[in-house]
Amino acid sequence: MIQVSNQLRQKHLAIAGSLLAFEGWLGIGIFGGGVGLVCAVVFAVLVITDKLRRLEHFLKAAIYALLLIATLSLISESARLAQRRAAPVILAVNRYRSEHGQYPGTLDQLVPVYLPSIPHAGFTRISRDFRYDNSRPQLYFAGMFHGVFAYDFPTKSWTTNE
Repeated sequence: MIQVSNQLRQKHLAIAGSLLAFEGWLGIGIFGGGVGLVCAVVFAVLVITDKLRRLEHFLKAAIYALLLIATLSLISESARLAQRRAAPVILAVNRYRSEHGQYPGTLDQLVPVYLPSIPHAGFTRISRDFRYDNSRPQLYFAGMFHGVFAYDFPTKSWTTNE
């Protein structure tokens, strides 16, 4: 019985680890966050209702609660990293504007005079690249749950639609 329980816990750890790795690559938050939340709640309910396997369910609930926390932490760190990496791009856009009297039409106009290259935003697939809208003008990148983080040049502030 204990052997089977250890094998089941290992399977749940493998599932949670795979989901976290997937979120580290993709970065949406739905898979690791959603599965983590649902499974943590389901196993927490089972802790209360199934007294014979209370410890087993508690450990599974803990695994999925940690998956949820790790997913949210990972994606938040990617967004913070993207904001730090945006600093030289923001400076380059402002420098371009002060020298040309207008914002650049595209980020490519900054290379190589103002920047050696456009950096990647975050480390997840969804937040990997910066985008630029010169009609507003804003520098932005995708974030968790399909949110967008945008730096607004006229107001010199970050906003998000999350």
